[in-house]
Amino acid sequence: MKKTIAALRLIFCTYYITVGFLVLLMVMGFIDKPELNLNPQSTALLEAFHQSGFIFPLLGMAYSSSGIMILFRRTRPLGVVILAPLVLAIMLNHIILDGNPIWGISHAALLFLFAWQVRDAFVPLWNYSTEEK
Repeated sequence: MKKTIAALRLIFCTYYITVGFLVLLMVMGFIDKPELNLNPQSTALLEAFHQSGFIFPLLGMAYSSSGIMILFRRTRPLGVVILAPLVLAIMLNHIILDGNPIWGISHAALLFLFAWQVRDAFVPLWNYSTEEK
């Protein structure tokens, strides 16, 4: 089972690292914007992100950096925390706008699996004391 999860993590991280770098190359003008077969709502959302001038660079950096971090056990919790809101948005986009929930839910399920593996790293977040020392 550990080898299967490690293989899934490698595929997952390779996907996000690659997508992140492709987004950054697109933003820098090295590659053209891809033609995607999306519905009008998704196309409008992506176009708004592109027109903002800052969303795609942030997404590219977050995708690639979190993908790299999730590869390594020491940085996996931080990678999960950085990628979680983006995967939630991807999942909701696929469920609500695209009507294709499998893609979004699979990303969220894999990220949850990787988070579950390092769940002990999140315990201090819930047990943080607000008392002054």
